[in-house]
Amino acid sequence: MCYFIDDRDFGLKLYIITKLKYDRAYSFTDGLAPVRLSNKWGFINNRGNVVIPLKYDDFFFNLAVGVFGFSEGLVAVKLGNKWGFIDKIDKAVIPFEYDRAEYFNLGLARVSKDGWAYCINKSNWQMPCE
Repeated sequence: MCYFIDDRDFGLKLYIITKLKYDRAYSFTDGLAPVRLSNKWGFINNRGNVVIPLKYDDFFFNLAVGVFGFSEGLVAVKLGNKWGFIDKIDKAVIPFEYDRAEYFNLGLARVSKDGWAYCINKSNWQMPCE
């Protein structure tokens, strides 16, 4: 079984939401949890249903800052050799054109392309990072 802990009431409750069928799973963020099967990533909801198909080669997560997927409504995912950003309905909001992408924080995300690193906003407008 795959277990998830719900602590929104400041008490710990253990819920069984899906049988163990994934190679890896991370915490829920914005109502979705990233899961991996056969080296492909997707996202499930709190009922265990796949809502974003397991088709991505990677997704951005950072254990140090506690980002396990969606941040400000978007998540950086890798398809083939390029990174882009999708929303919660699997719509590509920012095209798959980056060599690396991180998470959105205060409306900006760090990305790199062709050896250049910069920040983008949710409209994919590029600017220097501070």
